[in-house]
Amino acid sequence: MDWSLSSLSSLSFLAFRRWFWSESFWLPPNVTWKDLESPIGSGGAESPVGGDWDPHGARDSDGGDGGGDRSTVTIPSVYDLWLGFPLAVVLFGLRLLWERYVAHPVGLLHNFRETPIATPLPNATLEEAFRLHGKTLPDHGKILGYAKQLDLTPRQVERWWRRRQLLGKPSQLQRFKETSWRFVFYLCSFWSGLYVLWDKPWLWETNYCWQNYPRQHVPSDVWWYYLIELGFYLSLVLSLFRDIRRKIRTESMQRYAMVSRVHNLSEDSSFEWMPP
Repeated sequence: MDWSLSSLSSLSFLAFRRWFWSESFWLPPNVTWKDLESPIGSGGAESPVGGDWDPHGARDSDGGDGGGDRSTVTIPSVYDLWLGFPLAVVLFGLRLLWERYVAHPVGLLHNFRETPIATPLPNATLEEAFRLHGKTLPDHGKILGYAKQLDLTPRQVERWWRRRQLLGKPSQLQRFKETSWRFVFYLCSFWSGLYVLWDKPWLWETNYCWQNYPRQHVPSDVWWYYLIELGFYLSLVLSLFRDIRRKIRTESMQRYAMVSRVHNLSEDSSFEWMPP
């Protein structure tokens, strides 16, 4: 019985996989996934836009300008995406170094507060009231009631409530360290993206995106740009449990996962040439 259920599950998974990666959906007519498994000769199909533009782009397979061996076309493999995981670990390590040796001293230099909010004294009655009312301070009548019940002044109850509201919130220095890393990466990513794509004809003329598709050469600079971006978003997923806790943590996780999946699908289907 267990064997039959396992076989049925395997068959169902294979059927779903065959349906999802249908060649008739992802690839042009007369093209199969096997055509993308290894480099092919540079003599591809005739360009749908005509002209004599070199399918290798303005740079050769080593990312240089012109020249070089043009006998093969470098086609990315789905297995290249596994490199995103070690890159994520490397980027996460770089982030830790950045926060410790760069962002932390700079934040202190600008007088960002490092001391966390003072923790309120333990009080079971007020803790239960806080869970009941949420972070909203109760009206004055209820404050007076809690004060009489606990033999405190209304001012002490309000002070406890405000400290409890701020409990768990990060300091200014913590927020600065986290956001500074993202700012630096996005800034570098933007300008490096301009540098990588600026000399590519298909950035300016989208018809070139379909020249010899999907047997398209992917220059090494575009290949690395894709992998580093994928590694960055995977590193954000890793750091979600360490970063400042936010209400939108679930939404952030879903967004990072979707962006990573878009990177995967675009490379699987040879859409690296599509403008960002």
